[in-house]
Amino acid sequence: MSATEATAIATDNGEITLEQEARESVLRALLIGLSAFGELEKLRNVWEMQRIGNRDLPDDLRPIDVSGSADEVANFAEAIRSIGRY
Repeated sequence: MSATEATAIATDNGEITLEQEARESVLRALLIGLSAFGELEKLRNVWEMQRIGNRDLPDDLRPIDVSGSADEVANFAEAIRSIGRY
């Protein structure tokens, strides 16, 4: 893909076109978000293991589920796929 080549991405409201630099920025942001989500899942697992092990942990130390959805990883994957790189 050349530096000036653009990528068309279908949305619910039609289609948007991103130049390569913008596309790469969006992709980086999605990957950062996916990584952050993975780190949050690790924290949740550690917190839960500590509670199961009868460690007295304050509830306010429990990592907050910011998404409220078990489908977030699939949503990130779909967004990355829509960028057209994978």
